[in-house]
This record gives sequence, C-alpha cells and structure tokens, in this order.
Amino acid sequence: MSEHANTEMPFVEVGGPEIAPWSPTPGSDAHPPVGSTSPGVAESPPQIDIQRIADDFRRDLDRGADNITVPIPNVTTDAGKPATLTVPLPWSDSRRKAQRARLDRWMDAQNRLGVAIAADEASELRRELEALTAEGQSYVNRLQEIPQDEEDASTYSYESYSHPLDDIDRPRHRAENSWTRRVEAFNQRLEEHEALLEAANGYELARRFYMRNPAAAERARDTLFGSEELELPPEVPIPTLEPLELGRLVHRSQKMVDKREKVRRALYERDSIRTEGTPIDLDKYPAFRDRV
Repeated sequence: MSEHANTEMPFVEVGGPEIAPWSPTPGSDAHPPVGSTSPGVAESPPQIDIQRIADDFRRDLDRGADNITVPIPNVTTDAGKPATLTVPLPWSDSRRKAQRARLDRWMDAQNRLGVAIAADEASELRRELEALTAEGQSYVNRLQEIPQDEEDASTYSYESYSHPLDDIDRPRHRAENSWTRRVEAFNQRLEEHEALLEAANGYELARRFYMRNPAAAERARDTLFGSEELELPPEVPIPTLEPLELGRLVHRSQKMVDKREKVRRALYERDSIRTEGTPIDLDKYPAFRDRV
C-alpha cells in the first residue's frame, strides 16, 4: 500500500491533538467529487457533507483518546534515530464531556444557519411579492380609467380605445416577460420554498448549503475540530408569505380586460359599418386580432 493511502492522523504530543487538514475520503458516497475533468477546464472542488464531519467527530468521541508518541528504550531505527511507539492516551471525563458539549453546540449553530438561509430566501420572495403586487395594482388602476361598457365608450373610436388597452395588456399579459408570467414563476418558487421548509429542518438546509459551498464546509469543519469557543449565530424568524392579494389581482385584472375586449369588439363593428364595411387593419392591434 502506498504511503499516501495512510489515513492515520500524525503523532501528537500530550496536551491536545493536532488537527490534521481534513479532505474527503476518495470514493466516499457521502461527498462524491463533482465538476468537469475535461482538458483545459478547472475541476470543481469536491462536495463536502457536514454529516460526514459530525460523524468523524463522534468517532473521536467514541474512541475517547489521543495518540501520543513515546520512545522505545534501547531501540533505534535503521537511520540510527531513537525508535518511537504510538499509544492511545484516554481522555479525562471532563474532556469527554466538553467535547460532547462542543458537538451539540456546533450542531445547534448549523441548525440556526439553515434557518437563517431560509429566512433570507423568504425575505427575498417577500420583496418580489410586494413588487409584483404593486405592479398588478397599477394595471387595475389604469384599467379603471378605460370605460367598461359600450355607452360610456361611445365617444371613443376603435383606435383611441385600443391604444390604451393594448398599452396596459401588453406588459400585463401578452409580452414575453409579462407580469402574469412573472407571477407564475414566482408562484413556482414559492411552492418550492414551502415544500423545502416542510421537508427539511434547519440542519438539513445548512447541509445542502455546504454541499454547494465546499470552502464554507471546510471552515465549519475547522471550527468543530478547533479549540476556540463556538459562537452561536442569532436566531431569526422565517417571514411568512401571503400571496392571496396577488392572486386576486391576476383574476381581477383579467376580468377587467375581458370586459373591455367586448367593448373593443363592439367599437370595431360600429366603426366598420361607418366606413361602409371597410375593415380596420387588425395587424395594428394584435391583442384584438388574437381575441376575435
């Protein structure tokens, strides 16, 4: 076996273990390597599962000992140096208790981190919800300025009625990046967000975050295996999202447009008669053309 295959931690002196740089075990299913190995393309760093880190720490707890190096009297190596032997030095009860408390505190920190990540995502969704709601309300307000029955619209020509209606309904519903399409995309993200919160706790959310951020996972590992006092991030609430008003605006604005399309059609038929049956060029008004 090659010396590079040796995974034993280096010898340490009494007084506390020296923490060796940790790297994922080759071939481990817990954090499979990802990224491209194509020539000329930098390989992505391997994923790191913090559950594997916690399991490594628990194994140390179960073992409850540090490796120490002691000399072997009257024995030398081939190089003429004093021979040494590695032996386990059991932890004291206080050391074992402190390490167990350290793991619990570290796990609590990861749980809080996951909740904070979910709270940030919820806050971003809330800002988007507020912007979409305000935009939808503006379409409703502008549609209210356009008459919704034939009698009130009798002073309009087909063209003068169509222009403002198209100017509203194009960004509202018909454009490639219309408001209704963005609302649909938002609803999909909101559904995924709520499903994730229902399926995973804070720790699992943090675990997924670290799988996407190997450098952060390395820092989390160093924190757990280090000796500095662990600081807990503040607890934050996850904002609730209420998209009911946005849904009402979608339905209300569509209903308002439908009513005005009927008026538009009536004006078209009226103006067509006034021009002795000469049809108006509907290519100038795609919204109406698509509805007749």
